[in-house]
Amino acid sequence: MSATLSPNRRSTQKTPREPPPPYAPPLEISISPSEVTPSLVTPSPSPRRSLHRTRSQNATETSQGTLRDYHENEPLVGHLQLPALPPSLSMSHRTTRYFQPLVEKEYWLAALHLGIINFPFALVAWIYLFVGTLVGTTLLLLLPFGFLVWWMTLVGARAFTRWELKLQDKFHLHQSGESSPTVPYRHQALRLQLQSPLILASQLEAGQPNLEAPPAYDPSFLQTTYAMFLDPVSYQPLFYFIVIKGATTLLLTPIVLAVVPVSLVLIFPAPLVLRAVRRVGRWQADLAMEGLGWFVLVN
Repeated sequence: MSATLSPNRRSTQKTPREPPPPYAPPLEISISPSEVTPSLVTPSPSPRRSLHRTRSQNATETSQGTLRDYHENEPLVGHLQLPALPPSLSMSHRTTRYFQPLVEKEYWLAALHLGIINFPFALVAWIYLFVGTLVGTTLLLLLPFGFLVWWMTLVGARAFTRWELKLQDKFHLHQSGESSPTVPYRHQALRLQLQSPLILASQLEAGQPNLEAPPAYDPSFLQTTYAMFLDPVSYQPLFYFIVIKGATTLLLTPIVLAVVPVSLVLIFPAPLVLRAVRRVGRWQADLAMEGLGWFVLVN
């Protein structure tokens, strides 16, 4: 009796597998120490890469050489150039520079003024102006006498001012080759009350004075005296000589007279002391110019 299979039922028969390949043992590679593989040590670059590197290196070297030649032949204009460093000074050069104030006239003039000339001048100016101010103020009740004393005081103050500025310029400012940058100079003469220059009638009607004509000073004694009393500049030296000049002179003169001779005896600290004296002289000269800066030196 034959068996009948249903068409919906699949066959369960399996396809036989292929047998595995035979086992092969791993290859054994032996490298002796004397043999060197080039590919393991230095891999050879590709021709395109080596050509690219050669071209870039050549371009860099060419640009550097061109820039070097350009700097040597035609230096750049407008670029910041660092100054060359000075060579190291030897011991003899340093010693010469240190003792240079001993042979320079400017340092000795500053010491001469602060140690010898400054104190007598300040003392005479202080006594004259202090006594004149005190007596003139006291005698203001007696108008003629008080007016006369104040006139003598103001004339003396303006005269001391001119002498003070000339001394400071000669011993401190003129020797340094430059004037004080803090001096507010006012360019006018010591005599005030200028007379108006002659002008034409047409200029007078138009309101245009004759600027080309030089001013003529008023020779009248009463006019110039009246202008001197009304000018605030006349009273400025009183405060300077009585307060500022007296205090600085009493402070600086004993120090200069005590330190400078001792430094000259010891020799070694003398240049340092002379430099300090010159700096102090410049400082008190600037102070004098600021206190009396409304006057102009008349050579």
